[in-house]
Amino acid sequence: MEEESPPFPVLKTARLVLRETDFSDIEEIYFLRSDADVNRHLGGGRCEDREAAKAHITLVQEQFSCGKTFNWSICLRGSHRMIGSICLWNISREMKTAEVGYALHPLHQNLGYMDESMKAVLDFGFRDQHYQLIDAYTGKDNLESAKLLLKNGFVCDQTKKDDENPDNRIYLLSREKWTPGKLYRGE
Repeated sequence: MEEESPPFPVLKTARLVLRETDFSDIEEIYFLRSDADVNRHLGGGRCEDREAAKAHITLVQEQFSCGKTFNWSICLRGSHRMIGSICLWNISREMKTAEVGYALHPLHQNLGYMDESMKAVLDFGFRDQHYQLIDAYTGKDNLESAKLLLKNGFVCDQTKKDDENPDNRIYLLSREKWTPGKLYRGE
C-alpha cells in the first residue's frame, strides 16, 4: 500500500495566504521565470515558455510529495492569484537544514509582502520542521534581497562560497538566532 503524502501546509499572515503552487499559476510562474528584471537575481530554472512553467509546477509538486521541497504561491488574502513565490528546498532531514528561495512580481515589491512571507516560512521551518539552519543564496548586487535577509536575522557568511556562482553571497540563520513570529495558520 502506497503511503499518502501529508497535506500541503497553507500558511496565513495578516495580508497573505501562502498556498501550494498549482497549475492555475502557469502564467505567473512563466512571468516570474522569464522576466529579465526578475531573473537577473534568480539562479537557474528559467522558463522559456508555458510548457516549461507547467513542467516546473509538476516538479515542485513531485518534490513536495518526496519531502524535498515546500513551494508556496504567495497570494493576497481573498484572491487565488499568485503574486510571488517562496520555497524551502535543498532540504536535508539528516542535517536539519533547508535553503529559502523567493521571487515577487515587480508590481508587488516594496510593500512588505516578502518580509511577511519570509517570517511565516521561517516560523514553519523552525517550529514545524525543526530545522536547525536555513540558508539563502543571493547575488552580491541584490541589495533588496540582502536587506530582507538581514532584517530577518540572517548573517552573511563571508567564509562560504557558492561554487556554482561566485557572485552569490550566502546568508545563514540558525534556530538559536531566529526570532519567532506570530502564529501564521489562523484565519
